[in-house]
Amino acid sequence: MRIRECREELGWSQVDLASHSSISSTQISVIENGHESPQLYTVVALAVAFGKTPSELLDFEYTLNLNRDFSSARKPRKAGVTDAIRKLFAENFFKSPRTVQDVIHAGRKKYGITLMSAEASGALLYLVGNGSLKKIRSGKSKNLYQNR
Repeated sequence: MRIRECREELGWSQVDLASHSSISSTQISVIENGHESPQLYTVVALAVAFGKTPSELLDFEYTLNLNRDFSSARKPRKAGVTDAIRKLFAENFFKSPRTVQDVIHAGRKKYGITLMSAEASGALLYLVGNGSLKKIRSGKSKNLYQNR
């Protein structure tokens, strides 16, 4: 929204901004509509095009919940993520290759546990690391996991 606001203040179209910033008008549209966040180099290019510093471009009102706990203790992991995946392993779930999404779905259905993609991936990589599972790269940029 901030990019659109700055662009409209100057009376520019997305095509005008694209020509001043060397960022494609398609990418500008994607950013303005909130479909993607810009990379740092994109923020810099847009700021320069607007005659602003990146910090000026990013100076707008927003709610941000900041971390206030700087204790050295690690945050505890959710209980059950690795355990649920180990149960699936014991039930021969990984007899055939499985994706992370397969594991998430099975965890919810069989054990009522909601797994986040990153948690499931981490637990699967742990099991790959200890030799329980093997990781298979598919051509579709998804990893598959199967019994060794």
